[in-house]
Amino acid sequence: MKHRLLIQLSSAEHKVQRSLIGQINNLLKFFNYADVQVRVVCHGESLEMVLKESNFADDIKMLGNHDVVFAVCKTMVIANNKTKENILESVEIIPSGIAEILLKQEEGWSYMKAGF
Repeated sequence: MKHRLLIQLSSAEHKVQRSLIGQINNLLKFFNYADVQVRVVCHGESLEMVLKESNFADDIKMLGNHDVVFAVCKTMVIANNKTKENILESVEIIPSGIAEILLKQEEGWSYMKAGF
């Protein structure tokens, strides 16, 4: 059975984002990097995490090798005067972060909100 975890990230706080990376790494280690799929939906104020100049760019790229997908809300990208060229290449741009969360939960994904 493949476990599927959907994580909602809406915070611009560096501590919250660093914690998220640590939590995902702990989860992957627990499952020995198998049988787990993670999808992080970034919306609200979390845009900085998925920009090319992000402090987390290397982490996001590495996690992508282990069935972890970061997705960013297109509305948030536009509202912050950014384009696809500003976003890390491995990050998906989705039409609506909140709609993505709803749809994944309807598909049976487990849900977690990033934070403390």
